[in-house]
Amino acid sequence: MQEPYVAPEWSLGLTHIPISYIKLAQRPTPIHAWNLPDIPAGYHVSIKRDDMTGSTLGGSKARKLEFLLAEAIEQNCDCVITCGGLQSNFCRAVAVACRQLGLECHVLLRCPGDKNPLQVQCDGNLLLSRLVGAHIVLVTPAPYEGKQTESGYIPGLKDKMESLASELRYHL
Repeated sequence: MQEPYVAPEWSLGLTHIPISYIKLAQRPTPIHAWNLPDIPAGYHVSIKRDDMTGSTLGGSKARKLEFLLAEAIEQNCDCVITCGGLQSNFCRAVAVACRQLGLECHVLLRCPGDKNPLQVQCDGNLLLSRLVGAHIVLVTPAPYEGKQTESGYIPGLKDKMESLASELRYHL
């Protein structure tokens, strides 16, 4: 399941280098040159073909999850908690990958302020997350109103995630 990760030489100065990954996508994907009109002389445009990962997770999301979920498994986690917008592609990718790996997934989704969480339609990524068994919590704006902290967390939402993590640990 997990494979050792050999970091490229340019990354050896980074503070956190993964030791393993879980293959969720076909890598590497090709880079194709694009011949676009009106490109200034001396420049070229290329595109990374993330649509060719062979994964339902999405290209960059699959690559990121290969490392995050390997680390979760290394730490003997059996649950993953994530958060995002109501139709978050990343949250859907986490839910699908967790199902593939046998991990329990809890997803906190920010519900728009003008929507009652009880009236949110179950479609798109929300539907897919539910179909793969993710535990969905719809969060109204109150817990995440305010500025992000320097670390990038939205204070009320981080508190809600930490509370859920404590609850899950308690039930082990």
